[in-house]
Amino acid sequence: MMAIVHIDDAVAATVAALTAEPGVYNIVDDDPPPVAGWLPAFARWVNAPEPPRLSVDNALKIAGEEAVHFHTSLSGVARAKAKLGFNPRPLLWKDSRTSTAAGS
Repeated sequence: MMAIVHIDDAVAATVAALTAEPGVYNIVDDDPPPVAGWLPAFARWVNAPEPPRLSVDNALKIAGEEAVHFHTSLSGVARAKAKLGFNPRPLLWKDSRTSTAAGS
């Protein structure tokens, strides 16, 4: 999973955290997509070719165990502690995730 936020949201959350209770805050999206979801969508958004899909066996041979674990097994982070009075804006490129599912 990849936690992605708009830079303006990261700035707003940082400013809000300055007056909040001291602590560690995860400034993230509430809907973190897996790499297989966000990377092709982001590639389409920037008019780049979509990355090839690999089997786990091929990915292990090419990238190694750590990379495969990172891209397939890590869970997203939560921002329950970091509500801080703001909501991250929707990321526009995420809309292109549905175009693949629809077959376009």
